[in-house]
Amino acid sequence: GDWSYEVIDTKLSTHTRAGTILQIALYSEILEEIQGVLPEYMHVRTPENEINYRVNDYISYLRLIKKRLDTAILTPTSTYPEPCSHCDICNWWEHCNSIRRKDDHLSFIAGMGTSQIKEVKLHGVETLDAMSKLPLPLPFKPSKGSKETFIKLREQARIQNETRTTKKPIYELLERVENTGFYNLPEPTEGDIYLDFEGDPLVEPSGLEYLFGWVFQNKYYKIWVMNMEQEKAALEQFVDFVFEKRKEFPALHIYHFAPYETIALKRMMGKYATKENEIDILLRTQSFVDLHRILKQSIRAGVERYSLKDLEKYHDYTREMDLRTLSKFKSNFEFLLESKKIDAITDEMKDAIQLYNQDDCLSTQNLHNWFEKERENLINNSEIIPRPIYNSVEISENINAHLERIEPLFTALMKDVPLMSDERTPIEQAKYILANMLDWYRREEKSFWWEYFRIKELEPDELLDEKTALTYLQFTGEREIVKKSVADTYTFPNQECELRVGNQIKNENGGSAGEIIEIDEIKNIIKLKKGPSIKDVHPETVIKFEQFSTKDKVETLLQFAEWIVINGFENTINSYKATRDLLLNTPPRVSIPLNNYKNILEKSIDCAAKLDSCYLPMQGP
Repeated sequence: GDWSYEVIDTKLSTHTRAGTILQIALYSEILEEIQGVLPEYMHVRTPENEINYRVNDYISYLRLIKKRLDTAILTPTSTYPEPCSHCDICNWWEHCNSIRRKDDHLSFIAGMGTSQIKEVKLHGVETLDAMSKLPLPLPFKPSKGSKETFIKLREQARIQNETRTTKKPIYELLERVENTGFYNLPEPTEGDIYLDFEGDPLVEPSGLEYLFGWVFQNKYYKIWVMNMEQEKAALEQFVDFVFEKRKEFPALHIYHFAPYETIALKRMMGKYATKENEIDILLRTQSFVDLHRILKQSIRAGVERYSLKDLEKYHDYTREMDLRTLSKFKSNFEFLLESKKIDAITDEMKDAIQLYNQDDCLSTQNLHNWFEKERENLINNSEIIPRPIYNSVEISENINAHLERIEPLFTALMKDVPLMSDERTPIEQAKYILANMLDWYRREEKSFWWEYFRIKELEPDELLDEKTALTYLQFTGEREIVKKSVADTYTFPNQECELRVGNQIKNENGGSAGEIIEIDEIKNIIKLKKGPSIKDVHPETVIKFEQFSTKDKVETLLQFAEWIVINGFENTINSYKATRDLLLNTPPRVSIPLNNYKNILEKSIDCAAKLDSCYLPMQGP
């Protein structure tokens, strides 16, 4: 007949990937063999709509890829199972891992990445054993990164080699450096809390921390979460618990392993616009203590990964729930959570996850106790390691005044507004957006400071991968006099960097590093202009520090919110008409009808000229 079949495929992704085009083009080609005619179109159905693709626009690409595949198959080549992100879920993992074990692969060195493996292989180092026996000082200069990075990796390989040779868990203390490691261990209190979250980022719409677990005075507490309402309530319940205990133990700290917990708390605080003051206070007073960072700055251990579980043989903690046993329960639980089949979740799944979470909390406490014993041993051997100074400044007067002003506005705007977006009317949605914008600029500023302090706490080796910092600077001795200032020239090792001339910058200690007046990423040279007070300060690291005042924007936003609370969105007064339309997502309103232009540019100009106290959204410059 005068008809033919066409291919349609369903995808959960909202964007069509190249692999999808290849897939449906291949189906279309196979369909041609059956029906004798190539389909004109092929289709992808997404959760939002159906997208049509003309087969002839893509069929040549398919043929090219098939040709390349045939060529690759016919060309003999040796392959090696290099570790990659897919290893975590691959059925061949044990087979590949056994090959790497047999070959003593460099990837077993804790902290050694792909780029470092490639670098040392250029210099004939192929195994962990060979890396552990590299002579010091290093016999080569790395093409990327610093010598210090490879010295640390060499020492890590050495202690791992020693551990597997002696079959004993060997560790050694690193050289003490002020403001790092043991120096950052606060005075223990009876009110200290050990926190661990279990979360699933794939739960729609924005991930879910489904188990809050913590240990306080050797007792385990937990809150299970199955939806957004429960997650918000759990966040509030945990923060209230902390502040209740702070009344009795003002200097309590919350210990965790790696930064996940603080990141999750900040994310939930922003998502629900709740407990912002309290979490701000905990951050400002440095109440959170990341034991993973203290570990990396204090101890070198014969482990392949500095994970909480791998370190338990050093501080004598025995788990009740093994990770391999847990994996099946955890994956099944998270699948049911993601697919909204809460009723199918069993007590057996929850008990397994809860027991593992409890192990994590207790292991974190045990790890902290080990650190305290090591610190005490050093002090008994006449070392002086002061505790960090407790910061009791909770919140400034300016912030208090701002929050007192927005609280009644937020309450009035959010009255009776549903938490779920699909349950809101257009006016309720507009109120929700406006309410959550009241503190937006302060939240953005907090994000700036969070990121700045995150960068500031990183080791030079870690800073090599951060584009907003430049590290391992070395003063060349080249100095120019610029009026009352000086311009010093520094070299740096190869690293990606987005610093530019004119950027505001700080040094590694948070002081001014001057001004960038020249940077050359090919010659690896940066020139800093410094005033008289810092001319003799030579930074090892410079960090981008771009901060802008938002005072006027905040005031304008609050004045608009106050007007809305009094007058509402549907008021016929002309005040803030365009702003209200924007929040209500109203189509552009014009004073006289538009001309019948087919050209989008001419139509846009005509519309802009005829706007009636409204707005015209434009995408792009």
